[in-house]
Amino acid sequence: MKAQKAQDSMSKDEEKDARRTYLLRVASHILGLNIVEEKLRQLQPIETFCDTNATLLTIALTEQRGVELSNTMKSGTLPRVVFYKSRPTALTTDNYKAMVNVMSMNGASNEVFLKSVQNVFSKDIADSLQTTANKHLISLVSELEENLLATVDSGKDRGEAGVVALSDEIRVWKSRSGAAAQQYNDAFEPLGIIIDTIEDRPIDELIGLVEAFEDSCDALWNSQPPYPESRMRSLIQCMGSYLCEQVSTKIDGERLWKDPEVIEQLTAGISACTQWDLSVQLMTGQTWKRQVEDAWRGEPVDMKYLQGFKTRLEEVLSLKQLGPQIGLLLNERGVEAEVEKTIETAMRNTAVLAYNPFTEHNWKSKVLVAEKALDPIIDRTIPVLKSRLQPNKLESNHLTADLEKYKNFLCRAKIKEKLQNEREALLSQLSSKIVDKEREIDSRMASYSEQGRFLTEIAAKVVWIRQQTNKLENMQSLCSALLDDLSGYSMLNSRMTSFMEKLKQAEQENYDQWCRETIQAIDDPSDSIALETKGKIMVLEQKRGTLNVNYSDRLLKLLKEVRQLASLGLNIPSKIINCVNQGEKFYRYGVVLKQIAHFYNTIDQQMLPCQQALMLDEAIAFERLVIPKKNEESAITRVTWEDPKQLEDFIAKLQAASDKLANHNRRLRNVHTEIVQMVLELVNLDVLKEVNKWKEILTRIRSKISEEELVHGATKASLQPWQLHWNWQLYK
Repeated sequence: MKAQKAQDSMSKDEEKDARRTYLLRVASHILGLNIVEEKLRQLQPIETFCDTNATLLTIALTEQRGVELSNTMKSGTLPRVVFYKSRPTALTTDNYKAMVNVMSMNGASNEVFLKSVQNVFSKDIADSLQTTANKHLISLVSELEENLLATVDSGKDRGEAGVVALSDEIRVWKSRSGAAAQQYNDAFEPLGIIIDTIEDRPIDELIGLVEAFEDSCDALWNSQPPYPESRMRSLIQCMGSYLCEQVSTKIDGERLWKDPEVIEQLTAGISACTQWDLSVQLMTGQTWKRQVEDAWRGEPVDMKYLQGFKTRLEEVLSLKQLGPQIGLLLNERGVEAEVEKTIETAMRNTAVLAYNPFTEHNWKSKVLVAEKALDPIIDRTIPVLKSRLQPNKLESNHLTADLEKYKNFLCRAKIKEKLQNEREALLSQLSSKIVDKEREIDSRMASYSEQGRFLTEIAAKVVWIRQQTNKLENMQSLCSALLDDLSGYSMLNSRMTSFMEKLKQAEQENYDQWCRETIQAIDDPSDSIALETKGKIMVLEQKRGTLNVNYSDRLLKLLKEVRQLASLGLNIPSKIINCVNQGEKFYRYGVVLKQIAHFYNTIDQQMLPCQQALMLDEAIAFERLVIPKKNEESAITRVTWEDPKQLEDFIAKLQAASDKLANHNRRLRNVHTEIVQMVLELVNLDVLKEVNKWKEILTRIRSKISEEELVHGATKASLQPWQLHWNWQLYK
């Protein structure tokens, strides 16, 4: 009987072989199954691995959710666990844990190999080996990566497969040949430069990374042939994941709750994520969909992971801002540090920025723990908030800014409950404010004619309307967070939405009216603002003797209007664009000619009558270019806008003549002013007592006048009016 029991005991020990139990338990954990010997059809491969020099054992899932054991590697993509020995020897109960290595494989072997080299072995080698020989090894590993990457991507020449990693995708197209591959490589090149230096860039420069994403995606989509849509979807998601990874890396998790600079870093991260999300929606939801050729066919790319990560950043920022805001409210020494320590304690051992949708409930529970721990401190702020939220203490002009200060408190469920009466009063005040604001804007819109210092009237009006819309959007966002649970909120929200639609409609109506009036002015046959290129560049009006340029002031204004409206994102009609393009082409000529015409029309006012004879030659030379001789055609009637060479030559002559006359006039006026000062000195002298001084100044006056004849070549006849003028002044 005892012998039988001993035999049964030995049999059970054999069945519970520690080596095989270990191998099957590891495989069970990795594959998510309960693998036991009793359920296996064949045990020979595991026995061979344990009891012989065989170095390999694979336990792989089958398509029927069973398992298959083997001592060889078989191709396939189903999950499998690979055990291999450090050296060929049988396993014992003493050495099996030290001798056996484990690798899990999910997907094609070459892809798994590539990722293991990239993420494990190459990094380990690069960090630990720095000798000359080992640098050669690093080079070989890098070469192996390149070859593996080419192998993984082979068979995907049409580019329809998904993108696994952003850096791999850039390297794939760099290694390929062909016209399309070259275009894709060119599109990726600027992005690759930024990625190579991303570790050295601060978090606020991640906006540059987002802009590089936008440029690369746009260049890829507009290549010939376009980058495949299915691959583009994967690429955009990979870019979003890469951005999230960079944001997480650049924020120090260890000092998250202690370092005040983290607030700016979180804000920069949120801004970068928001920008990329908006860009993706714009590209895949609007811009690419509207293209006539190679339009985006599918739905816009849904950036769920990026949006979830951004929400996490916003929640962390909200917690991070609690300390400073409670400190401002309570004005108690050390309260800010107390808040930060409470949050840090609640979040201990939590990877705050490690966002995963499947573990979001864990994060939510941690936030609840932190908020519960803060309840005693926040309760002390309630009386202060109640006092500050009294309607008479909130300035109507700064209502949004005042509410923004308390947003982090008011949007929390417990505080909303405790401030119910104050929030209802606030809702009532906001409702009245919206009604008053709507009346004010309606009244102002009816008589709006303001013009900014640098803005045209239409641009100033559009900017003003958008400012009002932006204020309303900010107010609506705040109300959504603070008042959304109140009974009157839906009515207030509806009124604000309706008001914003009204403002947008007003902007469109004003812009449409400007377009109609401008097109009408262009089409007006009697006085079109469009530039007639075959017409004369200038016309001399005989009655008033004024020189007019056939480049209207209204056209100059139109150029400015179009530049400003286009910069505001408005779509300018083609007829106006054509008119402006023609005007832009000759803009610099028009400006110069207007300056010359203004000089011609006002030169008689700029000249002193007594000096006009001194400038007779320059004036005649200038007028010969403008006024025709008898039975001859003047230059201004011969030159037209459509001959740029002739136009440039004529303008150069006009400018030279006007500059010569203007410079001569300026010099003569300066001399005249100097003489005026000398005469004033004479007036203040006593002729009897200061005869010598009188004579000295008189000599200087005569010298200044005679200098025009001796140095500048003036004739005695042309000097005579000027001399008579000063003789008369001195006589007086």
